[in-house]
Amino acid sequence: MLRNRRSDDMPLCPLYQNLLILQKDINEALPDFHEMILGLKKNDTDLSLASTVRDSHALQANAFQARKDLLARFSRFEQLARKIESMPPIVDGVTSAAQKRLQQAIFARASLFLQRNMIPLQGLSSQPTPNASKKKVPRHIQEQLHALKVQDTLLSEYMESAQKLRNLDDMASLRQSQEEIRAEIARLQQE
Repeated sequence: MLRNRRSDDMPLCPLYQNLLILQKDINEALPDFHEMILGLKKNDTDLSLASTVRDSHALQANAFQARKDLLARFSRFEQLARKIESMPPIVDGVTSAAQKRLQQAIFARASLFLQRNMIPLQGLSSQPTPNASKKKVPRHIQEQLHALKVQDTLLSEYMESAQKLRNLDDMASLRQSQEEIRAEIARLQQE
């Protein structure tokens, strides 16, 4: 009985469980997607017969759909993480600094997961094929820029939260991370 009451008192718990389930789903789907892309690349290099062209188009369509599904999961994952981070840090009706730190830690871990998996996903799925290399490379850079700009926006939000909490240590590390991301954005824009 106490266990159920505690879960009801902690609205963070179901959100965190959903976040973990979604992360597990993403981790299970990524290897299949990577295999699909590698198969597509191999098929592009072996392209010789008309039937192979049809097969290649089917593989491309499947890879596109798998990528779309993964990106939708990443989007839901990010939304859940943001919801957790923005929840009022209240435990048993009292504002809790420990709860706020927990929420921020969950959000930071989720952001790291996104950074580690989403940018390579975008890069991997945008590799040029022999027939369309001129179109794909700029799109790859655009996707990387988009992901970096999202991270830049997130860091700005974190910095604003840290400033409100007067957490100077977090402010310094967040500012350094933001400078690194902005330098990477500038580098990609020059390519």
